[in-house]
Amino acid sequence: MDTFTFDLNKFRKESKNTLLNPDKYFTNISLSGGFSEPIGKSIAFGILTGLVYLICWFFRIRSFGSGYIGEAVGFLAFIKIIIVTATGSGIVALILSLFSVFCNGNSGFEANYRVTCSLMAILPVYAVLSISWEINFYLGLCFTTIVWVYILWLMFYAMTKALKCRKKNIKILISGFLVVILLFIFLDLWSNAKKKNPDNQPDKPAKEIKKR
Repeated sequence: MDTFTFDLNKFRKESKNTLLNPDKYFTNISLSGGFSEPIGKSIAFGILTGLVYLICWFFRIRSFGSGYIGEAVGFLAFIKIIIVTATGSGIVALILSLFSVFCNGNSGFEANYRVTCSLMAILPVYAVLSISWEINFYLGLCFTTIVWVYILWLMFYAMTKALKCRKKNIKILISGFLVVILLFIFLDLWSNAKKKNPDNQPDKPAKEIKKR
């Protein structure tokens, strides 16, 4: 059984390199050595993300993205976020394994799980930027779009450098994701426009005329 001791300095350094220097980080990432280290990393990212939403709850700040914790609030929501990130990392790793098969790369579960847990470095950043939805709808939509495009950029390096996937296949995969992102942007804009100008409002002036 593999042993693991959480190293805060190593965690901070790897998280920084994942976000700012993904080319070098995913080239040198270790894809074996047991599950203790990546599990510890996913829990740590869950704690950081949960702290952001916990602070938002304390100051009554609405943050987009906390909806996946359901009706839970406060400390219960904090615990639930940690559980969701820890268990969700395994599900995402399975999906990434399927993507790796499509791109003729390393489809081993441990390798994909380690890559997935490293990509989770974006979660606390997303949680912080999601506060922008409280400021302005368009600002929130802009930051959310930037984060999702940035995730695809990180995913490109993770799959080409760490999982040795074919670039041609990855470009096709990422292009599909970009289309989905653009679709969601359009739907958000359309939904916001509908809220501002609903078509099914009752004709109040006509009712007033009838009363007279």
